[in-house]
Amino acid sequence: MQISGQRGQPFARGALYHLLQNRLYLGEIVHKGQTYPGQHTAIVDQALWGEVQAMLAANRIDRRRGSNAKEPSLLAGILFDEHGRRLTPSHANKGGRRYRYYVTDPRDGGRLPAIRLPAKEVETAVLAELGRYLSTARGAPGSSSIMEADCIEVLRTNVFKVVLGNADLEIFLKAPGDHEEQHLRVPYSLRRRGVEAKLILDTDIHPRKSKQDPVLIRGIAKAYMWNKRLMAGDPTSLRALARAESVTVRYIQKMLPLAFLCPYVVSQVLDGQQPHELTLETIVNSPMPRKWKAQALRLGFLYASK
Repeated sequence: MQISGQRGQPFARGALYHLLQNRLYLGEIVHKGQTYPGQHTAIVDQALWGEVQAMLAANRIDRRRGSNAKEPSLLAGILFDEHGRRLTPSHANKGGRRYRYYVTDPRDGGRLPAIRLPAKEVETAVLAELGRYLSTARGAPGSSSIMEADCIEVLRTNVFKVVLGNADLEIFLKAPGDHEEQHLRVPYSLRRRGVEAKLILDTDIHPRKSKQDPVLIRGIAKAYMWNKRLMAGDPTSLRALARAESVTVRYIQKMLPLAFLCPYVVSQVLDGQQPHELTLETIVNSPMPRKWKAQALRLGFLYASK
């Protein structure tokens, strides 16, 4: 529905918000920030006024946190670093994909190192801790019955600040039905690669859920199979293998290095413990060191020799 103002023109958003918050309609006047009873008759009752103000407040929260967006930035407006710098939503497009981040303001003069955190990573960390908090509050520590929607609701309605401390992620909130402030503390570490940083939670507190990537697993398996066939001399050349597999020689050349991946990396991929951002596309397009430990670190694994 479109609401029209002067000469039938639609109200701008700012004008409409001003109209809906004008206390003159309540029979009141505002002078120097103070509200006083007016001498005119109210045309809006208090109950309706309250409902409208509640809706406006909810819309402000949704806009600030991007709740109406396709990929909402759940921590917009409430995420800070230990120096009090606000981290704001940002994004980059690469290879047709959109990557979301939280970044510090680059205009702070470079007094402190800039921070760029993958948005999904830090949001998942906060939601995981809220899930643990809700499980404990409901008397079922470790319960898997806590839904992500429950955590998002608590984040939107009760969390008012999240701070990336030196070694802890702190979540400040008001408990449901309680006016006392609480804060949750989660140990973490940051692994930096240039400006971008990767957030690593304590796995004893937040065990990482495994998620196998079937495309990546098939790619590694295919590389192993092709390399085995070439080593056995059947077929005798890359060109013959490409014809047999109905692919290009270039494609086989890009895939074959997967047959020489660090065994630790392969085992982590098979267990679904690879970094979230690691895909078949990123791994085949990454310059790969020869040493296994260097491979693992390049691909975002915390290397552990076995």
